[in-house]
Amino acid sequence: MLGTKESRDHVSVRVPPDLKQALYKAAKARFEQPSDYLRRALVSALAAEGYLGPETKKVLGVTP
Repeated sequence: MLGTKESRDHVSVRVPPDLKQALYKAAKARFEQPSDYLRRALVSALAAEGYLGPETKKVLGVTP
């Protein structure tokens, strides 16, 4: 997605148990790791809110 594997930092997020359970269920349904699911969701949200460039928005199919 954005950046290379070598340039990734860690971010810790606290969520309630039911949200964690939903995350793991959703990630499993997509055959993804929970971290990949969250990364994709974060990039989509940031693009939709205008925090990422037009090329990223285009790739994600986010309309202006």
